Amino acid sequence: MTNLIDQTERVLGDARVLMDQAGAIDWEGEAAQAFRAGLVRASDMADGQLFSLVQARRLLEEETRA
Repeated sequence: MTNLIDQTERVLGDARVLMDQAGAIDWEGEAAQAFRAGLVRASDMADGQLFSLVQARRLLEEETRA
């Protein structure tokens, strides 16, 4: 399970980097605004998943020590 958490954290981290890069593209207009709003929503979801993974890792470590 720990390996799966590690892999998922890496993938989400890579996705966050790509979303940040995509959001920095020099592009204006309504389509650009809609695109960036979607990136913000996706980034927020990734943050939530990363937080959940941190909690899952902590719980697994606690169970391992018990």
